[in-house]
Amino acid sequence: MLKTSKLLKDQYSKPISDNLSSLNFPETFVWFQEYNGNTIDRYKLLKRYAIDLFIGTASNLSKENLLIAEGGAAAMAYARPQFEDIGTQERNNIMNALLRYCELDTLAMVLILRAWLDWCES
Repeated sequence: MLKTSKLLKDQYSKPISDNLSSLNFPETFVWFQEYNGNTIDRYKLLKRYAIDLFIGTASNLSKENLLIAEGGAAAMAYARPQFEDIGTQERNNIMNALLRYCELDTLAMVLILRAWLDWCES
């Protein structure tokens, strides 16, 4: 959708703080990014952000939970705090990673709807 909708490309190629909001990403985060003329997948951006967020911290977050960027990993991470004895910090890290993943999934649905509306108006 982002590749073909000028409306989406224009809006989502700016930092979140310019015209969007997020409870789980910094104001400087940009959803639409390109590399060598190719659109970078938003789930890869999510992984990159998670890695940047936890590099250099004393986080006990496992690599599997750190890289929550697809449904299977999200389901496994969601189950961990329910069935494993884990510390408060790791529990909070998992919750925050799940919130970012869920926000991205919700954004994907919004992008589809906005692109369709844009194309219908064109």
